[in-house]
Amino acid sequence: MIARLLSILLLCLPLAAQQPATTPATPPKLTIESIFAENGITGRGPDAIKWSPDSTKLSFIQRDDSGEHGQLWSIDVATGAKAVLVAESKLQSLFPPSSSMTAEQRERAQRYAVAAYQWAPDSRHLLFDSRGQLWYYSLDSGTAVQLTTAAEPTSDPKFSPDGKHLAYVRKHDLWSRPVGEGGEHQVTRDGDENLLNCEVD
Repeated sequence: MIARLLSILLLCLPLAAQQPATTPATPPKLTIESIFAENGITGRGPDAIKWSPDSTKLSFIQRDDSGEHGQLWSIDVATGAKAVLVAESKLQSLFPPSSSMTAEQRERAQRYAVAAYQWAPDSRHLLFDSRGQLWYYSLDSGTAVQLTTAAEPTSDPKFSPDGKHLAYVRKHDLWSRPVGEGGEHQVTRDGDENLLNCEVD
């Protein structure tokens, strides 16, 4: 049996010697420029990575290489399934009309067509901050309701622990409002350039 195997091996050696040697592909050269180039050596990474409050989803914004188009994605922690959470067309609809933007805001809207976001405590809604206007987005219905319409932008929005109210800063004063129906309430009234209520100096 061993002699038979050896004879087969000796017959195969000339055939192996006749096969042309394959040249391995030359890997791209790693340079300082390629490392620090836009999008780096691995392509554009995800932005605004956040956990849902119930820890069942990991969400992130993924833009194309140009940075002009992006969608909000999520990964189901239990299954590893990746899905679009909010499509690009819906994200773009959250922007105010271009006629109400400054030239700089219009340029940024064209370059970075994704609004900042945060999860609501119930993990079924998202809050989008689009140029200082707040939108409350339902993941169940796929619709958004605009919560603020003031000419002055709002900043640093925060949910109450039960998710029923929002607090935010406008013109150096603290404001609040219910997430559902109801109007705004101005909590402080003495804010100015020297007194920054609820802001980091």
